[in-house]
Amino acid sequence: MKNFTTSALAILTFSIAVTGCASNTDREVSFGDDMLKSQDMISFEENHRIFNYKNARFEWDGKNCAVYRGEDKSGKTIDQPLRDINKEPICVKN
Repeated sequence: MKNFTTSALAILTFSIAVTGCASNTDREVSFGDDMLKSQDMISFEENHRIFNYKNARFEWDGKNCAVYRGEDKSGKTIDQPLRDINKEPICVKN
């Protein structure tokens, strides 16, 4: 009977632990800086405020640099480079 009680207690403890872990999966975890915008997003918003192109989107050019791409009033697709706070292009460094 002692082995049965010990086994039942172990199974119950395990079940409670698993249930507790599973019930916390919907909880959002914050790392504390999730409200800060990245430099590329700040630059994109600034370009959008200035140019206000239709179908504006974030893209990468042939040099792996970030661009604000959209259509001007005539419908022509135009790229504007996204720049960091030092006004340097935001590019992927290899």
